[in-house]
Amino acid sequence: PVTIRTAEYPRPDHFLLHISDTHLLAGGGRLYDRVASEQHLQTLFAEFEASGGRPEAIVFTGDLADLGEPDAYARLRRVVEPVAERLGARVIWVMGNHDDREAFLDAFAGSPYLAGAAQSHYSIDYPAATIVVLDSHIPGSPAGQLGQTQLAWLDGILSRRPEVPAVLALHHPPVPVGLPFLDGMRLLDGDALNDVIDAHPNV
Repeated sequence: PVTIRTAEYPRPDHFLLHISDTHLLAGGGRLYDRVASEQHLQTLFAEFEASGGRPEAIVFTGDLADLGEPDAYARLRRVVEPVAERLGARVIWVMGNHDDREAFLDAFAGSPYLAGAAQSHYSIDYPAATIVVLDSHIPGSPAGQLGQTQLAWLDGILSRRPEVPAVLALHHPPVPVGLPFLDGMRLLDGDALNDVIDAHPNV
């Protein structure tokens, strides 16, 4: 007999494509002299386009560039922007611990990205959801931290449309993930972030 298995959940109303840790290098360099990160990203997008998926946004959660080099960000844009245009998707960029804040802002501020902001934490209002980008980068440290100023800003953003779901995008894990390597560089003020989230049940 043939068994037909139905999905446990209905088709989603909204679709975000989440990518992280692209680690591009200037000049198309290879990570550890062997990993062709730019080529891998191109292959990923070719396979994704072939799948027929059409996300509303493509969210890159940090470590966009391995060394924070301006040319690495330029190369990333050259790979991503044509694909996003063909898909009709917005691109959302998030800082990671390998990124350089000044180079990041030079690359993306003033463009259609960062929601027109000149800072690395920002929010985008969709009718069905608010996407909030947080910057957890600490210069010179693999760990992350948001700080009281950004947490207060987040609380204000989440208070504007409490009835609308919010999606937070940040690089550092705010809770332990069970891998010692990652837990050694997680978000230092994850408990404070949790306190903010607790006050906003639609996050």
